[in-house]
Amino acid sequence: MKPAHVWMVALMFGFSVASYFERTILSVAAPLMMKEFDLSPTSMGMVFSSFQLSYTLLMTPGGRWSDRFGPRNTLGVGCFGAALFTSLLPLARGIPVLAAMRFIFGIFTAPLYPACGHMTSLHLPASQHTRVFGIVNAGAGVGGAISPLL
Repeated sequence: MKPAHVWMVALMFGFSVASYFERTILSVAAPLMMKEFDLSPTSMGMVFSSFQLSYTLLMTPGGRWSDRFGPRNTLGVGCFGAALFTSLLPLARGIPVLAAMRFIFGIFTAPLYPACGHMTSLHLPASQHTRVFGIVNAGAGVGGAISPLL
């Protein structure tokens, strides 16, 4: 694999790690948030579900966005938007705002894996596609594993 390809795969792996870190960090913080702000489990369930709703509904359109705007642009905008809305979470006051922020976070997160697949298909030989996507998917496990520790 060429050095440029190694960097590309490393960045996609890093995006996957960051994505799962951002997804799971709220789950880690939820018990303390529920206690501090007197939130019910049902309210937190709405917040978690708002992310799942947008993420699930927009995964396929996210692939279409990657086709239309290019995987590099899609990944750049998606990762910037996801990081922005994760960093804004401490400013959210009230369940409706928190749920809306998580919904928007899901919009930015949804195209990640379709765009990574598109990037892989454009720049790497077919013989390396499964290995590369395995590495990218491994980032999800790494991100989910390190978020509770940090």
